[in-house]
Amino acid sequence: MASALSNLCPTGKASHSYRAAKAKASKASRRTERPMTAYRCDQCGAWHVGSHTHKPQPMRWVNNNHELRFT
Repeated sequence: MASALSNLCPTGKASHSYRAAKAKASKASRRTERPMTAYRCDQCGAWHVGSHTHKPQPMRWVNNNHELRFT
């Protein structure tokens, strides 16, 4: 089964159908520590696989007793 479409995205990423991108994201999530997801590209309209790197991280601060706390 050929999952990649015939052309590459202008961003240089491989283009996939929705079903193939979901399957690849699931497999990649099991292989890596980061959750991977399928997303539709704004430039080519096809589906790609990636991680949520833009997700805001909790802010850390230290209490007076030197205990690390996440807000």
